Amino acid sequence: MDVNVGMPAARPPGPELPVIHERRCPSCQSEQIKPGGHVIAGDGMTKSKHWCESCGAAFWFARKRFR
Repeated sequence: MDVNVGMPAARPPGPELPVIHERRCPSCQSEQIKPGGHVIAGDGMTKSKHWCESCGAAFWFARKRFR
């Protein structure tokens, strides 16, 4: 008996995105970056997903630790 009937098949994890601490693309060094809409907070830090308008690379922008 198949236990996953009616459920979507599991997908392998996507590639890890680089984490940056300066507002500059890690691929092309452009300062033309835009927020991507996802924000994660934990371990005293916030990370927001961004993408580069020049080369299209996606990455996490990590903000300073909060206390």
